[in-house]
Amino acid sequence: MSLRHEMTSNGTLTISRTTTSDSGMYLCMASNSLGNDTKRTQLIVKSVTSFVKFVKVRLGNPAFLDCQPSDRLTQPISNVTWWSGTTLIPEQSKTFSVLENGTLAIMAAEYFLRGLYSCSVGETTTRHNVNYFLNVLEPPTILDYGFHPITAAEGEELLIDCTATGFPPPSYGWSINSIPLSEIGRGRISVTTSGSLFIKNVSKNDEGNYTCTAINALGSDTQSFSVIVEGPPFFYVKKSSTRKLARGILGSALTLACPIRGYPVPGFIWLFDRRRVAPSDRILLDVSGSLDISKLEESDEGSYICKATNTYGQKEFEFELVVEMPPKALNSRLEVRGVKGQPLTLDCTVLAVPVPEVTWFKLGERGKTSLSPPNKTFRIRSLQLDDAGGYECTASNYLGSVTVNVQVLVAG
Repeated sequence: MSLRHEMTSNGTLTISRTTTSDSGMYLCMASNSLGNDTKRTQLIVKSVTSFVKFVKVRLGNPAFLDCQPSDRLTQPISNVTWWSGTTLIPEQSKTFSVLENGTLAIMAAEYFLRGLYSCSVGETTTRHNVNYFLNVLEPPTILDYGFHPITAAEGEELLIDCTATGFPPPSYGWSINSIPLSEIGRGRISVTTSGSLFIKNVSKNDEGNYTCTAINALGSDTQSFSVIVEGPPFFYVKKSSTRKLARGILGSALTLACPIRGYPVPGFIWLFDRRRVAPSDRILLDVSGSLDISKLEESDEGSYICKATNTYGQKEFEFELVVEMPPKALNSRLEVRGVKGQPLTLDCTVLAVPVPEVTWFKLGERGKTSLSPPNKTFRIRSLQLDDAGGYECTASNYLGSVTVNVQVLVAG
């Protein structure tokens, strides 16, 4: 026994610094007074310095690994042994088949089959080894996280995972609302080496749809994520003021849409002239924050405040509602008395919003004569007998017009 071979007291044979020459059949014999027994062990020593051939195959395609020189590939050979790593490969299985010429056929390459394959052929004293490293090429596939909202509170950090399988290992790119991250230039957002997106100091501006793209030479895959930032209620459209003038037409329907949103979704209440609005036959309060009035009345005019509240805070917005109406005559016919030489003022008694344009006419045998300037009131500085008679005022706005007749009587 050489210096590299040592047998322990329990019968184990230890070989140090093994070489290919240690390959062969080893026989262990044990005996005592009652008898003896033997066991044979085949030892194959693979050279770690053997040349390794790298083979690439696409996922799902077959692969063929040869175990003899190229000029003898069609010739049947015997004593062929194939190994996957340290696991002996059977000659026939669902995954592998060893052909007559010693070639190992892999039926359909799977990613888990990636690794080192070795074959040996020939008698013990004349065996030769062939080593392969099989790379299974696979287009990227991102783990399916499902399209669901990802929530983060303002000021926190957020990590959005995007892990993909594939070989060669894929590279990653991100876009926010269809705009590549490289074009947005947010210094708080970066992509980790593993492809995940990291957002530091999350703000409301970070809300939106995020898309991760994994790509290699064989293809690409994408996964989308919706990010919602939790925080106090906010104006979802840019506002320079917390107050707005609203207009509605008498008798028509009107909706006041509260321009506040938030996550968690806030609760809404409405105040009219500082008193809480309750739903009625004419008034509907929507959970989205809208106030609907089915038929406007003059008494609906005034200040409306919507208040939105969630666990992070409160925000409010005010509408000043003006109820507009076509001109309406308070008296369709008037009789006014005056004294000769005294001033007299005629009033066009109409109600309208917006303020109407008023035109005065003097009625006579030849028809109507327009009086100027147009005004709601018409003033006669010194009343004369010939000023007596019929007058007419017409009030108009964009909603309509109305006429009021005034009869002037002059006492001499």
